[in-house]
Amino acid sequence: MIILSLIRVYLSIRIMSGNTYNITFLMRNRLSGFSIHKVFRPVIAQFDNAAVIEAPRHRATPISILYNLIWIRNHVKGNGVIHMTGGPHYFLLALKGKRNILTIHDLVLLHNSTGLKHAIYKQLWFQLPIRYAKAVTCISETVAKDLSTNFTMPKEKIHIIYNAVDTNFRYTEKAFNSNNPRILHVGTTWNKNLERVIKALIGVPCTLVIIGAIDKHIQTILETNNIIYIQKQNISDAMLRKEYELADIVSFPSIYEGFGMPIVEGQAVGRPVLTSNIAPMTEIANGGACLVDPTDETSIKNGFLKIIQDETFRQQLIRAGKENIKRFSVEKITKQYKDLYTSLL
Repeated sequence: MIILSLIRVYLSIRIMSGNTYNITFLMRNRLSGFSIHKVFRPVIAQFDNAAVIEAPRHRATPISILYNLIWIRNHVKGNGVIHMTGGPHYFLLALKGKRNILTIHDLVLLHNSTGLKHAIYKQLWFQLPIRYAKAVTCISETVAKDLSTNFTMPKEKIHIIYNAVDTNFRYTEKAFNSNNPRILHVGTTWNKNLERVIKALIGVPCTLVIIGAIDKHIQTILETNNIIYIQKQNISDAMLRKEYELADIVSFPSIYEGFGMPIVEGQAVGRPVLTSNIAPMTEIANGGACLVDPTDETSIKNGFLKIIQDETFRQQLIRAGKENIKRFSVEKITKQYKDLYTSLL
């Protein structure tokens, strides 16, 4: 049965002799998640002679992995730079000997797995792709340190290149509503710390806007504690930007990240941001956010209250955030990638 399946995979793939490009951006299938596409979109737009290739399969089953490897081997052409933009790093196993760049966003797969699954992730998602890459880029110093701790490689192989802030996130004036502030919380996965945020806001007059799916457990906590909330999911980029503009505070006390886009998106729009006092949030916020202990509901509550009650503090955060986002401009990040590509061509 397995042999027949493998034969079907091989026979279903046809070699395509298309154009060759100086730069090829290799993307995971968007059904695996669209976040990496969104992060790289403003950078990719700066390259005229570039190809963007998306893998056909999104699952991590043996058949899908094999299918993707054969497909990539047959579809990625030329001797230019191939930039694996993140996610299923194993794509590079089909591109041995090429001018490969690998971007690593975090090591969550490694940290959240055990046993055989951990061994597979370590080899196929990290060890071998790192070996086949000419250069590895990390989206924060925190990710680079984590990578160096878990894998041995020459220091000069690792390059720290931050995510760029989309230019569509622009500074917009808004009068702060101190009586009933609108608090925007982007993301509802385990690491986004939504439950603690909800509990921290008990007794704080506000409207909590949650972007992402919520389960019955979260819904019960919200309703039991009389939290006024609005929940949205699967919204467009334009709608998400509008939510930032409508917000009074951006909430992001995450317990694990590789970067933390809501920090810089909130800063770009000109909103006070509350985030965690742990890396990489401290690295990315760079003094432009209210820092709290993400494991302590009282610390989170006090952070929200300080932003709400202290106008001087709020304005200080906004000014520092506006200065901070210069580090993440599309022009600056694109130049860093262009310099790296040029060094490999």
